[in-house]
Amino acid sequence: MNDKQIFYTSPSKVYISDKKKDGTELIDKNGKKFTKVNIQIPEFEGVWLSCLCYPPKTNYSPRRELEMVANEKYWISVTQNGDFYNFELSKVTDVLKTKIELLEQKVDYLYKTVSGNKAPVKEELPTIQEDEFFDSDFDDMPL
Repeated sequence: MNDKQIFYTSPSKVYISDKKKDGTELIDKNGKKFTKVNIQIPEFEGVWLSCLCYPPKTNYSPRRELEMVANEKYWISVTQNGDFYNFELSKVTDVLKTKIELLEQKVDYLYKTVSGNKAPVKEELPTIQEDEFFDSDFDDMPL
């Protein structure tokens, strides 16, 4: 997976820490402190997704990932970096792009079916949990 995948999901586990196992602070190779957020989601069962959160610069709000809670719904963008899976909370534009792509697939499938050009056997109507997917709230998402 090289591209960003977007999920509307509930993390089953959330772990947030600014310390290593030995109790020392997490510091990157440039000497900057950071906080690590790890989550598990049903779509990647048994895999921990990571997000590194640095302190906000002047006039910026802290990362929303630091406030995550298990079993609450979030829009999450997941990317793979080698053997590691990274995540961040999605932006409104990413979510809208995903919704539009799914709607285009559905319209294309329905058009082929209605116009008499049956969709190929391999092609199926995309399935999504429409009640949650399309009714999700954008109020607290960044642009």
